[in-house]
Amino acid sequence: MLLSDISIVVPHHNDQERVKHLLASIPAEITTIVVDNNSAHNFDAFKQALEAQFENVQVINSLAAGAGGARNDGVKLVKTEWVLFGDSDDEFMPKMAEVLAKIDATQADLFVFRPLLLKVDVNQHDVVLENWFADVASDPTDDHFRVRSEWYAPWSKLYKMSVIREHQVKFDDVWVSNDVMFSLRMGKLSKQIQYEDEPIYTRRSRSGSLTEFSREKSDVRVAVHIESQAFLLEQYPNYSWYQALKRRLGFAVLIWHSSHDLVYTLRVIPRLIRG
Repeated sequence: MLLSDISIVVPHHNDQERVKHLLASIPAEITTIVVDNNSAHNFDAFKQALEAQFENVQVINSLAAGAGGARNDGVKLVKTEWVLFGDSDDEFMPKMAEVLAKIDATQADLFVFRPLLLKVDVNQHDVVLENWFADVASDPTDDHFRVRSEWYAPWSKLYKMSVIREHQVKFDDVWVSNDVMFSLRMGKLSKQIQYEDEPIYTRRSRSGSLTEFSREKSDVRVAVHIESQAFLLEQYPNYSWYQALKRRLGFAVLIWHSSHDLVYTLRVIPRLIRG
C-alpha cells in the first residue's frame, strides 16, 4: 500500500504540545487533517504554526459539540482511498510506514492493527483492554465478530473511504463515546476484515484525557452502550439477548472500576438491564 493513499484525521482540543508529538510520529507522505474543536487558543496562530512546522498537515476549525463532529468535519476533506484516525494525546509507531507498505489493499476493506497500550496513569480499564487485545489476537474465527462488535475505538484501524462515503457513516456529535456506533456500523459494513498483529499505534491513557471519569460523561456512555447492544441484536441474528446482557453487566463493572462510585453504579445497572 502506498502511504500517499492514506490520510489521518486527528481531532484536537486544547492540547497543542501533545498534538505536535503525534504529528512528529507521522510519515510526511501521509496527509494529516487536524481538526481543532473549540480550543481556547487563537486558531489562526495555531493553524499557521502547525502547517509551517509539519509537511502535509492541514488544520481546520470545527464548531462541533465534540470529537465526533470534529472527526466528521475532517472526513469531509479526505481525498485518499484510505483513512486512519488518531487522538491528539497518542502517537504512531516508528515502524508504521514499514508495516503499512506491506499491506495488500485488495485483501480487505478494513485493516485492524494491534495497538500498543502505554499506561501514563494506570487504571483498571487499561488492564481489561490489554487482556482483550490478547484474546482478539488468538481469536480463530474468520468473520472477526469480536472486532466487528467489541472494538469501539476508531484508532489503529485503516478504513476504506468508499465504504464511509457510500453509506454516509458518521461519528455521533457528542463529547464521549462518539466512536462506538461508527465502529459498529463500519464493522458490519466491512465485508472483509484483516487483523494485523504488528502495531502501528500507541494509545496513551492519562488523567485529563477523554477517558477520565465523570458522571455526566458516563451518562452519555451508558446511553450509547444501550444503543450499541440494540444494534447488535438487530444486525446479527446469532447475537442473543443473553450475550447482550453479559456485555451490559460487564459495562457496569467497568463503570465501577473507573468511578469507584457505588451509588452511581447501582443507579445505572437497571437502565443497562432494561436496555
